[in-house]
Amino acid sequence: MLCDQCLSERDSKDPIRRGATKPPHSPHAFQSELVTLQNSPAHAQKPYEFLLAPVTNLPTEILREIFGFFGSANQNEFISAFCIRHRVSLPGLFLMAVYARWRIHLASLCNGVLIEAGSAAPLDITFEVAGSSSARLDVLQILVAQAEWRHTLVCFARFSAQYQPPPQTSKTITSLQITVVSVGSDVDSFCDVDSFGFLVDSATFPAVTRLALTFTADYDWKPCNKLFQFNAQKLTEFFLRSSCSITSLHIESAILDDHDLIKVLVHTPKLQHFAFYQNDLHHKARLNTELQHYWVSPTMAFIQSLHGYKGIYSASKSGNALVPKLQHLSLRVFGDWFDDDQLFIDVVLSRSRWAPDPTLARDNGIEGLKSVELKILGRILDEKVYEPLTQLDGQGIRVEVFGEPEIVHT
Repeated sequence: MLCDQCLSERDSKDPIRRGATKPPHSPHAFQSELVTLQNSPAHAQKPYEFLLAPVTNLPTEILREIFGFFGSANQNEFISAFCIRHRVSLPGLFLMAVYARWRIHLASLCNGVLIEAGSAAPLDITFEVAGSSSARLDVLQILVAQAEWRHTLVCFARFSAQYQPPPQTSKTITSLQITVVSVGSDVDSFCDVDSFGFLVDSATFPAVTRLALTFTADYDWKPCNKLFQFNAQKLTEFFLRSSCSITSLHIESAILDDHDLIKVLVHTPKLQHFAFYQNDLHHKARLNTELQHYWVSPTMAFIQSLHGYKGIYSASKSGNALVPKLQHLSLRVFGDWFDDDQLFIDVVLSRSRWAPDPTLARDNGIEGLKSVELKILGRILDEKVYEPLTQLDGQGIRVEVFGEPEIVHT
């Protein structure tokens, strides 16, 4: 039995017993109220059900692979905010996983992030920031400094000559690609801006071993004095500041001369792969009458500097051969300056196991070429002249040499 005090407390807590409310007038109303009370916990838990999903326990790296397969087979169409007619692939799972995680840990990132995905590029993240927002440094630390990222693309849209990018630094990135591109024709406002120099001026990447430098445009080249010129001084300062050991270097469509090329190679003594390309866009630029005033190009002096014999054609101050570790050489050049076939043949032979004087090559630390690719734009090659090289193909060195008499304009 309950004592009087217990009965009093029970009655005070029971609204029906204390007469505060009336009982339901019908069994139907009572049943409805009972269902509402029973469903209240379910309604309260529903917003948090996603936290119970097993997928939240998977590492980001595994999620990225799973969503990559999903995105390549199930692409959603998303209308871009930049152009109503431009559509991009945006699989929903990518957006859900990446955005939800970052929204929790870095709210400032959500103000200017665009996430795109597709079969060719499983995940592209573009971050746009205006003015001197402090959020940009946090974002770059996430996208650049974290070791788990396999590929990071940082794009700077420079609409003002006064704009300076935040410092680029990473102790883990081993492969770096820098692309200077002109978008549209309105570049007169900053024609004298050293675009390449301003990109590498504050960069420090001590672990970088592979470097690719590309200059391109989606519009006919305009007469800009510095926009597409190669700044060898800034690049060598980057090498010294980073204390990196470059083993692979790719330079495409840069406006540079012998001195620039040689200066860069002097600071890459461990270089194994070297590619230098001049392309159709580059050709149209040099034919522009407004550009010819400051146009520069390599000469055969650059090819001569690659000769492997000590003390003959060496360009380094020590007298040692330039890039002694070079194993793979790829050139795509214009025939109007590449006009000494025999010199090129001598250079290749001096860096092969069939060198006329292998003792000199060995004493100079020459590793020996394993592959040579040469494409000359604008003239036909004499096959007989290049027989000393083509005969080496398949004998420890791969050789591909050919000419293209006409440069096809696109």
